[in-house]
Amino acid sequence: MVEDLINALRRIAKISYGATIEEARSVGKTQREAADLIEQQAARIAVLEQELRNIANADTVAWDDPSQFEAWAKSRARHTLARIDKEK
Repeated sequence: MVEDLINALRRIAKISYGATIEEARSVGKTQREAADLIEQQAARIAVLEQELRNIANADTVAWDDPSQFEAWAKSRARHTLARIDKEK
């Protein structure tokens, strides 16, 4: 996904003064694609950030066995990564 964004930005950068109408239309499409990719990445980052906050703010005092926090945190992280990978 990041490579797609980089390629889209490169295509935008290649269009210079005196571009043909077709090239200009291509840039518009490329800009929309780049904006869509950025929006998708921002949404993924927001999900990951929220889950990190949940893990970081977990109150282990409320747990019956606070030593199980590591297993829970790893489980939450794996679950979130799988969810993000599924949305790609």
